[in-house]
Amino acid sequence: MKKTYRPRFSSTIFLLIITISSSFFSLYLFSSWKESGSLFYLICAILFLFVFVFFSKPILEWRIIEIENDTLIIFRRFFKPLRINIAESLYQVIFIGDHIRSFRFKRGEYHLAQISPILCENGDDMAKTLSEYIKKHKLPVDVVVK
Repeated sequence: MKKTYRPRFSSTIFLLIITISSSFFSLYLFSSWKESGSLFYLICAILFLFVFVFFSKPILEWRIIEIENDTLIIFRRFFKPLRINIAESLYQVIFIGDHIRSFRFKRGEYHLAQISPILCENGDDMAKTLSEYIKKHKLPVDVVVK
């Protein structure tokens, strides 16, 4: 059975508004610096440029998560899909209070993948599906409570 989870629409709108406004502020402040030569405008333009880079990364990566039997597939824009065997790679579940914050998967010795049900539409269903999978297969998983 294949289940697909996409990012929440409200967080996507927030990211788009922040990236577009920070790019406009950065361009405006850079042009003001060219006209006046004031170092203040240049510093502010660089700060807004950092904000633009920071908030545009999630839009560029845009992850869609699919759970299909024993496999977790993470589709990212401009990258090859990651196929992760849940039983072999799930090693940690992070809780905040009573809610599951994220699941962490090992991919090789140095690579990790983390998915968060909070950031996805139908995230509660994702958390329930993965929790049932852990219980059904009796996987040894570290639990972190924050």
